[in-house]
Amino acid sequence: MRPNFEPYPILRNNHVQTALNSLGPRRLMLSNSAARIQATETQHLIDCGKDVRLLGAFNSSWLSTETGKAGVSKKLVILLHGWEGSFTSNYIISASAKLLNAGYDVFRLNFRDHGPTLHLNRELFNSTLTPEVARGILKIRVMFPRRQCFLAGYSLGGNFALRIATDVGEKLKLSGVVAISPTINPANTMTILEQRLSPYQRYFFTKWKRSLTTKLNYFPDLGYGEALEKCKTIKDINDIFIPNFTAFTNPADYFSAYTLSTDRLSQLNIPGWIIASQDDPIIPIADLYDIKEPRTLTTEITQRGGHCGFLEQMGTSSWAESRMQAIFDDLSEVKHQPRA
Repeated sequence: MRPNFEPYPILRNNHVQTALNSLGPRRLMLSNSAARIQATETQHLIDCGKDVRLLGAFNSSWLSTETGKAGVSKKLVILLHGWEGSFTSNYIISASAKLLNAGYDVFRLNFRDHGPTLHLNRELFNSTLTPEVARGILKIRVMFPRRQCFLAGYSLGGNFALRIATDVGEKLKLSGVVAISPTINPANTMTILEQRLSPYQRYFFTKWKRSLTTKLNYFPDLGYGEALEKCKTIKDINDIFIPNFTAFTNPADYFSAYTLSTDRLSQLNIPGWIIASQDDPIIPIADLYDIKEPRTLTTEITQRGGHCGFLEQMGTSSWAESRMQAIFDDLSEVKHQPRA
């Protein structure tokens, strides 16, 4: 499906879309929304079992605040960020503001070792840890019972959202899932990130190495400091990280464990959407065509939008988050329309 999304000419470049989504200028433009979200949030430490704790933040619908009718919202959206992002990433703040204004309650959940959580768990984050995130979502559902609960994620968070919805979506009583620019085949994405002249190589390498260095301040017995210091590329870190801190002995097996191609999503039994861009510089569009889509999954591919960008104008909200809200609105109406 080709949706109707067309950015201003100055925003048609895929790298501009990708960079503006995460960098300083958009954060400045989102400062008012971020301040309001921070002022009205309650943070929660989620016990996910097996000695795992995840941190998240809950905001009640702003419509409830404006009308003075507490508890007016019957709908909750749980948002998952991308790799080396957090619950304060620009795209998460922007999407939260959009949903809060539309009458949804929102819970923004950090993966382990993301945001201000490097001290919470000794073991390192890896991309196969969907069970602990699913247990966290179950706890959130109990803490904030709502008639409907939707799950949405960006990039790696979109990959997590689709796997969780497929594996336990019905058990979690999810009403729908949306994945924006989800990682499909991580081996292919890593090949792009590892290109010597790629701007994304430096960006993710710097953030990941900084996170791992900070982690050692809390858990020096992990003992990888000397090896990490010698790392110059993402591949260097993966060569240490995968065999020593995951259940896998090599990158190929590790990446395969969270690949979404072929029939990985065949058991998805709740309504699902993938929103992706043909010009995504990180997620090859060809990867999307390798997914064997179940009848419950809809894929919408725009011509432009970069990676998690979809910015129509400078400083505006993202088209993808507007589309996400529209999907959840439609699912809400379908669920509760009167029977004939």
